[in-house]
Amino acid sequence: MVIVIIGIAIGLWLSLSCGTFFILACALIIFVMFGYALPQEDRSFIFKVILVGFAARITLALLYYYFYLSPGNIDILGPDGDAYSQRGWYISRLLLGQNPYALPDVKGSVLESYYSIVEYYKQQMPPIGLYQVGIFTYFMGILFSIFNYCPLMVKFLNAGLSVLTGVVVYFLGKEVFNARIGKVSMVVFIFMPSIFLFSITALKDPLITFTVSLIILLMVKLQNKFNLFFLVLILGFTILIESLRSRMVYPLMLFILSSLLAGLRLKLSRKIIIMLVLIASCIAVPKFANLASRIFNLENFFSAHIGYINTPGNNYKIFPDKYYANGRLAGLDPSGILLGFLSGVFHLLFEPLPGRVDGVFGLIIFLSISVGYFLIPFVLIGLVSGLKYKKHLIMPLLIFLVIFLPLVAVSEGNVGTAFRHRDMFMPFFILLGVMGYFRIKLGKGVLK
Repeated sequence: MVIVIIGIAIGLWLSLSCGTFFILACALIIFVMFGYALPQEDRSFIFKVILVGFAARITLALLYYYFYLSPGNIDILGPDGDAYSQRGWYISRLLLGQNPYALPDVKGSVLESYYSIVEYYKQQMPPIGLYQVGIFTYFMGILFSIFNYCPLMVKFLNAGLSVLTGVVVYFLGKEVFNARIGKVSMVVFIFMPSIFLFSITALKDPLITFTVSLIILLMVKLQNKFNLFFLVLILGFTILIESLRSRMVYPLMLFILSSLLAGLRLKLSRKIIIMLVLIASCIAVPKFANLASRIFNLENFFSAHIGYINTPGNNYKIFPDKYYANGRLAGLDPSGILLGFLSGVFHLLFEPLPGRVDGVFGLIIFLSISVGYFLIPFVLIGLVSGLKYKKHLIMPLLIFLVIFLPLVAVSEGNVGTAFRHRDMFMPFFILLGVMGYFRIKLGKGVLK
């Protein structure tokens, strides 16, 4: 509790902003609400973990902002957050009917290229579906229009979402395995170094991870008992994901359909037939037929990866050099595609590789991420044990990993983006890893 008090005191003292007060107040209210939703026997422990995890994030965010970003250094943790902040400020000026060229009186480099944003959008409100706009940027614009520009608001918001994701992990672990595995998984997630570091950025990844985790939790609950309200919530969260990262929505719909089908008490052959009929019915619809043709067009399928390769940055290739020609992929054959998938998964799981570590901050990031490498053998053991003892509940996690892991892997190509997007899978890796650890330690009594 001392850390909690110190963290909040520093926050209130250094960041005298109505916006930061608002985010802190909202976070504490939500934490209390979540706390009362917890089982009474776990409430005190989990609530303390939530407060300590949040206060530690707030403290680190303040130190990072005032001692590193304010002097003018580039945000090495989440540089893309500058793009969202710039567009959020631009939108806020238009919402208030003020001069879009006006800059806030802030320190740092976040608004250095702001005028190019104004020129690009020609002083018009940008469509919500454009790259680096979306509902997340508009939400920032609303916050800035109410509370003026304060980058710490979004960082505090992400810190709170990261901690709440840990609570979702607890409920997921309790639902699939037991309360002990849920509590340990929650603690590991909240204080996992890579999760901790990237939760103090102005990126939308913490919100995506939180939303995906909620969808998985609801899908697991549906395996036990059908609930129409849960299904409506899943639909709502899917719409939110579409507005945050549109390319995720169709794989997410496939995951939801597959998980619902896996929960039916039917023979495997009948489930396969139902799935094939549903896919055929969708393809018969012109809109979905056009979508399928784009998906199975190899050049389009790997376009995101090629986009990374053709732009500056710390990038990597997932195919041998012979397949890259004139900024495109050429001559792909089945063996090359398989190699690309395997290589993509390897990079997604293990980037940044030691050879890519540069400087002190690069070393800090590498060390924080490499902690997760030790989970891998435990994850495999936990997955096998889960399939053996809790097959119907573990299936949504397995289906999600089978669908999304290779798709995300082949759409990456930038080191920083890869290990940030990998955090979307970390709640489930951690949960399975903790299960694997207890399976080794306690044997068959792990689920008692």
